[in-house]
This record gives sequence, C-alpha cells and structure tokens, in this order.
Amino acid sequence: GMEWDDDRRVTHSSLQSWMRRVRVGWTIIAVSGVKVDTDDELSELIHKAKNGAVQYEVLFERGDGKLLLLTNSVAQSMLFQNRVQLRAAFALQCSIEKTEHRGLTHDQLAKVLDYARRYSQSWYDTAPATISKTSGQPLHMDILNLYHINTWVIMPATKEHKCAMVEMLCVK
Repeated sequence: GMEWDDDRRVTHSSLQSWMRRVRVGWTIIAVSGVKVDTDDELSELIHKAKNGAVQYEVLFERGDGKLLLLTNSVAQSMLFQNRVQLRAAFALQCSIEKTEHRGLTHDQLAKVLDYARRYSQSWYDTAPATISKTSGQPLHMDILNLYHINTWVIMPATKEHKCAMVEMLCVK
C-alpha cells in the first residue's frame, strides 16, 4: 500500500509499493486510465479498483517530471503485447548513416499511421496532467499526436536497435 496527501503526492510507500519502485514525492496522475484531479477522486478510484475483480494500473509523475506506470499483470500484458505487435510490424530494414538522409516518405508515414489506427485503442496518454488535457485517458485517432506516436511506436520500436524510425521503414 501507499499513502498520499491532498495533492495526490505519495507520502508513504509500504514495502510492497516500494518494491514496485513507488517513491515518496511522486504524484498520482491516473488510475486505470482515468485522470484524477482531487484526493476524493483518487480515493474512490483506488477503493473501486482494489475491491473489484478487475486488474488496474496507477500512473505516477515522478519528482523529476518523468512518468512511471505501476502496472498489474493485465497492464504488463498490454505493454508486452504492444512490443510483440511492433516487432511484427517494424523490423530493422537498413542503416542510414547521415541524419540529413533520414526523412520519412509519405508511404512510410502512412505505414506508421495505419499501425496507429489498428492498435491505438489500447494506448493511453502518458503525459502529465500539467501538459496534457487527456493525461491518463485512452487514446484514439481523433486526439492522437506525434508525442503519443513517439511513446507508443517510435521509442519502443527503435530501442532494441538504437536506430531511427525510418531505418525500420526503408526498403533494403
């Protein structure tokens, strides 16, 4: 368990929470994809989540402004599934040495957008509430932007090979 103040800032992290890397000073942003703005909203959502039969996740903004998602098995499964889907859709195709030659073509961008149309219904906005009106909420094509694509497609697709996204899209 953990405790938080009226500003949703963690004031105590029990052994279980601490082992899952939750730290004092972090701010709770969302529970199960629902943005929380008040202590009352947070308490209600945590109570419902703990007493329900469904799994849940808690999104934190760390003290350094970065985000951490405290996940349960369902959320971990979702993140794993996203990585599997990315590997199937995007494989390292080539190496482009010069940065100035790494521009995307229309067809390459269309492939990324097609992927987003297919899978974005299982994504959520990971940005902190201070910079995003949709923080913690499920994403869909009407609100999807480059920051979301970066979080859910570009960064995880390119992490393993430490490459540019265009190198995952180019023709050999």
